[in-house]
Amino acid sequence: MTAAAAQGGTGAEAAAGADQEERTGRHRSEAASPGLAGRTPVAAPGAASVGIFLAGVVIVIGLVGIREAVLGSDALDGESWVAELGDWVDGLTPQTWMVPVGVVAILVGLWWLYLALKPRRRTELKITSDGGLWMRPRDVSRIAAATADDVAGTTTARATTGRRRVTVTITAARKEADALRESVAEAVSTRLQALDRRPSVKVRTKISHDGGAS
Repeated sequence: MTAAAAQGGTGAEAAAGADQEERTGRHRSEAASPGLAGRTPVAAPGAASVGIFLAGVVIVIGLVGIREAVLGSDALDGESWVAELGDWVDGLTPQTWMVPVGVVAILVGLWWLYLALKPRRRTELKITSDGGLWMRPRDVSRIAAATADDVAGTTTARATTGRRRVTVTITAARKEADALRESVAEAVSTRLQALDRRPSVKVRTKISHDGGAS
């Protein structure tokens, strides 16, 4: 009975282990699935500013409507702005200033349409992986600066990251400046290999003795 119980316990443990392994493999497959990749971080749409402006216009129109309603109920004395606007529009005749105003209105409308359809730019840099990982430009700058600072001969290092380029500025002795420029560029480029679209690396050197830039 003891041997049978032990054998049964061993079988149950093996089954549980196999089940756990199956679940782990399934989770790994799901994590690697491109369909579950993280959402691309993008900037706010260009039309957001237009929406804020139009929202302000609608609010002003609503306030004017409330004022007109209060005037209509004789709770407030004053002239009706809507009536005055209607009289002004009713008395309009063709004028030369209407042509440039119409052209400007068309251009503004086309610009708003462009902002609405314009693809939103990415705000972060994608890392080559199946998990949908992204890195902020300032973090890329920190990695680039730390990598440059680790190169022998570099006194100080700082970096800035743009959409297509990482600019590293180092301080070094005059006799080592030219060699360090190539070494730092190679080291930073190697460190940023994990990025899906690797930016170009530009290295600027400052002489530590006289502070002049090269």
